[in-house]
Amino acid sequence: FRINPDFAEAHNNLGGVLQIRGDAQGALDHFTKALQLKPDYPELHTNLGNYYRDQKQYDLAGNHYATALKQDPNYIAAYNNLGISLRAQGRLQEAVEQYEQALKLAPNYAEAHNNLGNVFKDIGMEDKAEAEFNEALLSKSDDPETHNNLANVLYRQGRYCEALERQDKVLSINPDYSDARHGRSISLLALGRLSEGWKDNEWRFKKKKDPIRKPPLTQPAWNGEPLTDRSILIYAEQGIGDEILYSSCYQDVVDRAGDCIVQCDLRLKDLLKRSFPEAKVVGAARDDTQWPSRVPAFDVHIAAGSLPGYFRQELTDFPEHNGYLKTDPDLESAWRDRLAEVGGGLKIGVSWRSVIKSENREKYFAGIRQWKSVLQLPGITFINLQFDECNLELEEVQREFGIKLHSWNDMDLFNNFEEAAALISNLDLVITGPASTADLAGALGRPVWMLAFYPIWKMLGTGGMPWYPNTRVFFREHNEKREDTIRTLAAELERLITE
Repeated sequence: FRINPDFAEAHNNLGGVLQIRGDAQGALDHFTKALQLKPDYPELHTNLGNYYRDQKQYDLAGNHYATALKQDPNYIAAYNNLGISLRAQGRLQEAVEQYEQALKLAPNYAEAHNNLGNVFKDIGMEDKAEAEFNEALLSKSDDPETHNNLANVLYRQGRYCEALERQDKVLSINPDYSDARHGRSISLLALGRLSEGWKDNEWRFKKKKDPIRKPPLTQPAWNGEPLTDRSILIYAEQGIGDEILYSSCYQDVVDRAGDCIVQCDLRLKDLLKRSFPEAKVVGAARDDTQWPSRVPAFDVHIAAGSLPGYFRQELTDFPEHNGYLKTDPDLESAWRDRLAEVGGGLKIGVSWRSVIKSENREKYFAGIRQWKSVLQLPGITFINLQFDECNLELEEVQREFGIKLHSWNDMDLFNNFEEAAALISNLDLVITGPASTADLAGALGRPVWMLAFYPIWKMLGTGGMPWYPNTRVFFREHNEKREDTIRTLAAELERLITE
C-alpha cells in the first residue's frame, strides 16, 4: 500500500486473508475500501457476499452475489456461493437452481455437485444426493468433505457398511477429521459394533458441526478406574430424551461409587431423585451455566453419554426391566382416576412430532393427518402426548376425522415431567416417533410402538431398542411412503384390539 494505497485488488485480497484469519472487522474495512475504489468488481462482491454469509446476514450476502452475477453472468463461484447462502436460509429449491446454473457453466465443478448433493439430502432425496456426491468425486476423488457427505447419505438409507467404508476413506485422507470420526461411531453403533462405536463416540466433543460442550470442571474425568470410596459427578448432555436414555446406566455407577452426584435437566430432578435415591441429584435449567458451583464436592466426572462405553459394551449388558424410572404414586393414582372419566377401551397416548422444530428433525416424523389409519380405529381412547402447543392440530383431527385426542388444559407436558410420567404410566400403549416421549415411556416400562422413518443408531443393530425392552419399532424401508409404514402399524393395532 506504500506504493499504491488505492489498489482495489490488493484491498480485496487482503480482506480475504484477514477473513480467513478471523479478523472480521479488518476484512470488512478492506472490502469496503476496495468497493469505494472499484464498485464494478464481481470478485469483490462475491467476497463481500461470503463475508456477510459468515456473519449470518444472508440478505446482504444475497445482494452482493446478485450484484456479482449482474456484472458477470458467467461467474460460476457466485452461483455456487449464493446457493450456499440460500441453503442456510432454508430456501432449498432456490439453492438447487443456483447450483444447477453453476453446473450448466461448469459440468465438472466438484464443489457445486457436492453442495447440490447436500441440498438434495436436506430435501430427503437421498438417491439424487448420492448421485451428486459421486459426480463430485469423479473430479475430486480425495476430497474428505465429499466422502463424508456421501457417508451421511448412505447412512440415511440404512446402508451402514457402505457408510462406514466412506468414513474410513475420509480418515485415511485426514485422520483428524472429527465429524467423520463421530459419524463412524454412529455407523458402528447402528451395526451393533458397540465397543468400537462407543470409543469413537467420544469425538462428539470435537466435532466442527454442533459439538457437545463440556462444562468447565477442574477435576479429572473418570476413565473407568475403580470408584470404591470415591465420588463421581455424572453431568447431562444433549436433549432431555438423551438424558432419560443414558440414565439407564446411572444405577451401574451408583452401585460402584462411594458417592454419586447426578446433574440433570431441572424438569427431571424429582423423577431421578425418586428413581435413584442413593444419588445426589442437582437440577439445572438448560441455560444455567452456573450449576457447577452448586454441586457437592466430587473426585471425578463423566458425561452421561459416555457411560454406555463402560457399562453397555455388548447387547447382553442391557438389562431386562419393566421400568427404571419411578413415578409419584399419588400422581399416578390421580391420573388413573382422570383417565377413567374420558372413555372406555384401550387408552393409547400419541405423539407425532418432536418439540424441536427444524428441517433436520422433521424428517423423522409424520404430520398428524398422516396418522388417519391409526386414529380411525374403533375401540380406542386416544390421549394427546404432544409436549408443545398443538391445539390447531387437535382441532384439525376432530374436524377432519371426527376423532378427539384427549388433553387437559391444566397439564403442562413440556415442563412438568412428573405429571407426564404419571399420565403415561397409566396408558395401555404409547405410539410416537423417536422423541423424548418414547424415551420417557420406555424408561417407565410402558409398551411403546415407535415409528422410525429414518435410521436410529440407538437400535444398535437390532430390530428394537435394547434400552427399552417394551419398545417395538416400526421401521420405514428406504423409499417406502410414510403412510404405508403407519398403515402397517395400524394393521397391527387392529389385530391387537380384536384379539
